[in-house]
Amino acid sequence: MGDLLKRGMDAPAARQAVMVCWFQNDLTRAASLARRWTSHEPQNLEAWVMLAETCTRQQHPEEALTALEQAAKIDGNHPLFWRALCLAALQAGAFYTAHGAVAAARYTDIRPEMLAEMEKWLRDGGLVDTRGRFPRPQASEIGWQDLVPRLWQPNREDIRLCWGKLRGRILVYPLDFAAPAADFAGGGGPGVWMHYPAVVEKLSRTYETTFLQGVPSPEIFNPFQAYFLQAALHLCGFFPVQVTSQKWVSQTPVGGLEIHIFGSRHFCSIEDDALLAFLCSFLPNVFNGRITLTGPNAELEYALPWLTRI
Repeated sequence: MGDLLKRGMDAPAARQAVMVCWFQNDLTRAASLARRWTSHEPQNLEAWVMLAETCTRQQHPEEALTALEQAAKIDGNHPLFWRALCLAALQAGAFYTAHGAVAAARYTDIRPEMLAEMEKWLRDGGLVDTRGRFPRPQASEIGWQDLVPRLWQPNREDIRLCWGKLRGRILVYPLDFAAPAADFAGGGGPGVWMHYPAVVEKLSRTYETTFLQGVPSPEIFNPFQAYFLQAALHLCGFFPVQVTSQKWVSQTPVGGLEIHIFGSRHFCSIEDDALLAFLCSFLPNVFNGRITLTGPNAELEYALPWLTRI
């Protein structure tokens, strides 16, 4: 293959050569061919993905991770990248990363059959039980977690969520936002910000500090962290389904978790008290216990009519 590559062998032929070795169970030669391919085409995403999958087939997860790190530099949001990462992470016992790869792939143009294949891999060896335990001992996520969205990195800062009811629906927001939202809902002016420096710091990660100059739009308290609830259900195999362009649902035997999207605003709605109880009992067992959900929160409920104005 080296000589062929020097003469301009195209990617389909290189891919075929590696795959033939897979079918012949000659993984040593497959790895050699894939490495030559990456050497001759270092900016070819598929070459690195094929090398990563070959290393996974060899049960060399550390080498697979190295190849995936190179692939991520080229296109870390490609369906083929997420597929290879899921497979390698499962083998390495980096189960949160494997789930993160599937969740991220869902927002790409991935083929439905490929996504279904990845979900099957999780069901076969990567789901937690009701106590948050994976099927076999979990290995370190170090290195692996750097390749998935922050949401799926279990060693990040704590996420404190709270819930309140509005017109019979249970809505979820970040706990830190409840008090300032209530103050603004009660008619408070820009001076409200002075009382919540930690909230200002957190919001400044997303918005320019110009929001401090006036009464904010309710949109600024957009509860992105609500996706952590969706992620927790993902770990159980309750994968989200896009119902409409503005609605995702994770259906469980005890009710459905809904994510509603209106422009840049995302609302997390729980329709069933049984699902709420399940989440509150389950969350401490996953993501190193860094996600909590408490309520009903009086400040949030006071602010909800203002927060949910569209």
